[in-house]
Amino acid sequence: MEQAGYGETHPAPDPPFLMTSRFLRLALACALVSLVAVSAALAAPTPRPLLLGFQDEQSFLWSADRLANLDRAATAHASVVRVTANWRQIAPQKPSAPASSADPAYRFEGLDDLIWQSELRGMRVLLTIWGTPTWASSTGKPNAAPSPANLGAFCSAIGSRYNGRGRQPQVSLYSVWNEPNLDQFLHPQFTTAGKDVGPKLYAGMARACYGAIKAANPTAQVALGDTSPRGHDVPTTTVQASHSPGRFAQLLGKIRPRVRFDAWAHHPYANGFTGGPASTFRWPNVGIADLGKFELALRKDFARPSVPLWVTEFAYQTAPEHPGALSYGRQASYLGKALQAAATVPDLRMFIWYVFRDTPGERWQSGLISKSGRPKPSYAAFTRVASAYDVANPTVAIAARPNPLIPLSLFQFRANLLGSDPPLGVTYRVFDPRGALVVVGQAQVRPDATGQVSVPLTFTPKAKTTYSITFDVNDIHGDTSARTAHLIVR
Repeated sequence: MEQAGYGETHPAPDPPFLMTSRFLRLALACALVSLVAVSAALAAPTPRPLLLGFQDEQSFLWSADRLANLDRAATAHASVVRVTANWRQIAPQKPSAPASSADPAYRFEGLDDLIWQSELRGMRVLLTIWGTPTWASSTGKPNAAPSPANLGAFCSAIGSRYNGRGRQPQVSLYSVWNEPNLDQFLHPQFTTAGKDVGPKLYAGMARACYGAIKAANPTAQVALGDTSPRGHDVPTTTVQASHSPGRFAQLLGKIRPRVRFDAWAHHPYANGFTGGPASTFRWPNVGIADLGKFELALRKDFARPSVPLWVTEFAYQTAPEHPGALSYGRQASYLGKALQAAATVPDLRMFIWYVFRDTPGERWQSGLISKSGRPKPSYAAFTRVASAYDVANPTVAIAARPNPLIPLSLFQFRANLLGSDPPLGVTYRVFDPRGALVVVGQAQVRPDATGQVSVPLTFTPKAKTTYSITFDVNDIHGDTSARTAHLIVR
């Protein structure tokens, strides 16, 4: 979808958000919703931690309530924020040293603050690189395919700025370009003779950006795709030129040398943006119900045993904010069904809703929070489903075996973590289904580049039993966190 940029006309943010009593009541209500949702989580077939979150530049970057919006997103169990790293806005003038983020032509301030604020709340950031600057564009427009050399230099700058070795927090999630199968975002898709050219242009861009980011930060995960759900696959003058996601991936997979990537990102918006999430598309178009088929096709296209899937945009708008859109109740129902359906795909790793809060005058009105700040029913629906797949308070299903490992996301500890710090200390308590204490233990862990740890539990669980585990975590700086996990033993 169309993305917000980093303009100079946006108002400066207010001082740090102070929670009002109304927000505290909302937080407590959401906590109760989460507790109720635990029972549903335990009944899920094979629940597993997923990265769930939002994209909303207006609400998270420019709004005077941006810190309050980030707080409310975190309360809803969001663990990731997607934001467009708009190259055109970050580098309006050509840098003298384009591979260095210290070049004075670059404007990274907005990203710097959002990344920091998100990390403080335990949410990592996914940066989607898009937007060709005027000085690098053959047409002067942001959708013109840039040269791989120019794009690679920018990816070197952004990758090195956020590699965790400087003053800025580390970013470990990236995707290359937005909806490159549409002429609206990547031009051209076809030559004047009608030959496919979009996938080949994208291959050069993808190689350059992937290589640059990996050189700056080898632990980063870089996705390709961010594909739109539909396309025509033939040149046309009546609508914008486009490739279907299945055809685009197929053509990209034929290009040699093969492009490298860590995940495939996709935007499986519903048919007409109002259709039910269970409806299938005519292949090679891909909606929510087609993600499993798309995964199998991607494996074949790129000769890989598996391809992690990221759903990096999905939403339903509501009426009356957008005439003809869904009612509040139907948006909530469809959101829950879409999340659950996507989670049945074994290779799904991420699901991002677009947008978090409605903003007057914006094209999309699909927020879970109304423009007045009141939560729609979809906010509770997202919270309820997300709690079952929360990376911070996970539900984990395992076979019966001694000393199981429990994955936890301790991402917010990275905000103050220094390389010379000792490991984090963890005290855990395991309770049986009746609430009786089974074991108390301690462990030391160190978060990896994504904030993830695996906590070993010193006990032997019984088969066909569900345990609750509480974790008290602390670091040398006095930061603490309490977590709860559920262990389902088959």
